[in-house]
Amino acid sequence: MSEQTSGSDTGQDALQDFLQVVSHDLGEPLRQVISFGEILEDEEHERLSESGREYLHAMIGAGVRMRAMLDGVLQLARVSSRAQPFAPCDLNHERDAALLFLESDIRRRQATLNLSPLPSVVGDALQMRQLLRQLIENAIKFAKPGEPPVIRIAEQPSSDPAWIEWVVEDEGMGIDPRYQQVIFDVFQRLNASEAYPGVGVGLTICQRICERHGGQISAVGSEGQGLCMTVRLPQRAPPGAG
Repeated sequence: MSEQTSGSDTGQDALQDFLQVVSHDLGEPLRQVISFGEILEDEEHERLSESGREYLHAMIGAGVRMRAMLDGVLQLARVSSRAQPFAPCDLNHERDAALLFLESDIRRRQATLNLSPLPSVVGDALQMRQLLRQLIENAIKFAKPGEPPVIRIAEQPSSDPAWIEWVVEDEGMGIDPRYQQVIFDVFQRLNASEAYPGVGVGLTICQRICERHGGQISAVGSEGQGLCMTVRLPQRAPPGAG
């Protein structure tokens, strides 16, 4: 078992090193393309035709999105390659840390948070914090236009005592039920508007974190009626997890 674990760790380290190199080698020229494009847009704005300005703006935007996608791939890889050992974890503490990180967004959007006590779990505390932060951030981001977000975070009863369940539920824009599984696919964005930044990696990371802990995440909602994200995790870490 130890040899298998060592081999797996070595493989993850090699993957992380590879992605770091690829990210740097692609990211550096990409940063230059974006930078020179922004200089051109600023200094040559009046000399460009209207269509030329539109093309340049589109080019810069595409470069920015590509850079964000590279960062997203690295974040996905780090779910495994930079994981911490499993240990008893108080989800209330990790929730509060996630809320502190998002405090400026919460204040700016005047979000209402309805919090109930969460259980403890055996897992990677930093990943639990990342999971909570991403789900809360999504609930804030996809509130109904012009309305303050309303978010509920609470444990819910589980039919199996060996498992715990908790939800992050909002009253926001919701999604078409046909896409309740699609939203966990990498680079999937149901709303491509620039008003909703992101490249479609956040929920994929949430799913990977849950899978690493031997659990699962699901979404239930409808358009205009909000979204309920349910996380289901085992009370004890499964064999080989972590």
